[in-house]
Amino acid sequence: MASNTDTGEDRRTKNERSYSMIYTIEKRHEFGGGTMTTHYEVRSYTHITPIGIYANGKTLKSGTKKQCEKYCRAKEITPEER
Repeated sequence: MASNTDTGEDRRTKNERSYSMIYTIEKRHEFGGGTMTTHYEVRSYTHITPIGIYANGKTLKSGTKKQCEKYCRAKEITPEER
């Protein structure tokens, strides 16, 4: 009979504990048609490279700063501002 430490579920739980996402709120600018628009994004990253680059980024929410802050509160995310 296999012990609890040999199950795939236990390995997944250990990986989840050692895996920490980095969350940021970032101000973005878009240029086009002679205009510039600004918005904020909540982004997640898996890690920071040895030279300081945030890697494997993904946008979770885009909108005003208040909308992004509200999203973070709802998802219990503590972002850093960049």
